[in-house]
Amino acid sequence: MILDDDDIFAGNPQDNFFDIVYNANRNLVEFEIEKLVEKLLICEELLKKNGVEDIEKDVLEYKYNNLDKLDDLKKDEFMHLTGNIVSQNE
Repeated sequence: MILDDDDIFAGNPQDNFFDIVYNANRNLVEFEIEKLVEKLLICEELLKKNGVEDIEKDVLEYKYNNLDKLDDLKKDEFMHLTGNIVSQNE
């Protein structure tokens, strides 16, 4: 497989995300991070509403039991965020 230096989705998605973040329009990056934080806060509120009392404990337990799945989910999310920033930064 030949990697194209201009292909933002080649290589490690997390590394690519941070490369883009440091070079993209600051307002776009802040907007995407704010959306992500809002999503996290909404998820936490929904968990509390549905009776989850110790979110931190449950998060750690899930992480421990699902390391491979979590790694894939993180890669997907970093690719999604990178795509959002790049597509708006042009």
